[in-house]
Amino acid sequence: MPSTIEQTKQAILRHGGKASKHQISRELKISLDYAGLICAELKRKGEVGFSDGFYSLISIKKTAIPDKEQKKPAIPPERLKGSQKAKRPRAKKTLPHPLVSALGISEPLARTLEKAGYGTVESISEAAVAKLMAEAKLELRTAAKLINQARGIK
Repeated sequence: MPSTIEQTKQAILRHGGKASKHQISRELKISLDYAGLICAELKRKGEVGFSDGFYSLISIKKTAIPDKEQKKPAIPPERLKGSQKAKRPRAKKTLPHPLVSALGISEPLARTLEKAGYGTVESISEAAVAKLMAEAKLELRTAAKLINQARGIK
């Protein structure tokens, strides 16, 4: 059985010559920290490079990782240099809930209030304390504070 270092090199090859620490960790079924240590060791030895969150093989030796059937490297070096995976677009930042910015409350509390039917400052300011407590499952202190804050804004 090949060593974990050799398995890491093979995993990088299987991902087109570039692989993240997370991909290596998942494929080899090892912890993320252990994958990081192996990649750091390979980088220290000069066998892999690190750029944009991906580890890539620097050079492929003919005897390093042969394809079992063809007795040659699985991916030619020409393809390794030019291959880059398309970057995923970043997730758009969502705007905070209107109640969060208006009343200065947490996002989970704002979602709880909205689920209970209190999605606006006006609805909170007009609510009875007991009704707000029951519907949003809040404590007396929290419900009273929210109503007072909402009335102060309105």
